[in-house]
Amino acid sequence: MPQQTGDRVKTDRRDASKLARYLRSGDLTAVYVPDEIDEAMRDLVRARSDAKKALHTSRQQLNHFFLRHDRRFDGKSRWTKAHFEWLRKQHFEHPAQECVLADYLRAVETAGERGSESDGRADRRGSSRRRARGPPRFSSACDEECSQLRPETEEEFNQDPLGDLEPL
Repeated sequence: MPQQTGDRVKTDRRDASKLARYLRSGDLTAVYVPDEIDEAMRDLVRARSDAKKALHTSRQQLNHFFLRHDRRFDGKSRWTKAHFEWLRKQHFEHPAQECVLADYLRAVETAGERGSESDGRADRRGSSRRRARGPPRFSSACDEECSQLRPETEEEFNQDPLGDLEPL
C-alpha cells in the first residue's frame, strides 16, 4: 500500500481503513493465489531449470578442459553424435588427465539424462494439468463482490465507513 511520508505508524485500524478506501475507489486488483498443484508444477519447472544449468556448466567444463590442452573439434557443431564419438576417442598421456576426462564426460552424460527426464516429466504434467483444470482464473464471485463495494457517486466515495478517517 502506498504511504505518505509522515504516516509511518502501523495499526490494524489504519490498515483496515486504508484497505476499505482503496477497495471503494477500485485501486485494489485481484490476485491469483497458487494452489498446491501450481506450486508442485513450479517446483518441477525449477528442477528442470537446475538440470539445464547443470548440463550447461558440465559442457563448459569439458570444453575448457579440451581448450587447455589445445584440442578442438573440427566438426560442424558440438554436442552431436559425431562430437560425442570424437570426445570418447580422445586420450591423454597422464592417467590423472584420463580420470578428469572420464569424470567430465560422465558429468555431461548424467546432466543430459537428468535434463531429458525433467523435460519429459514437465511435458506430461503440464499437458494433463491444462486438460484437467485449464489456466488459472480469478474468482468471478470476488469480482462481483468488489464491484458491489465500489462507490456509485462522489458522495459515496468520500463517505467514511468507520467514521474515523481524517482528510489527506
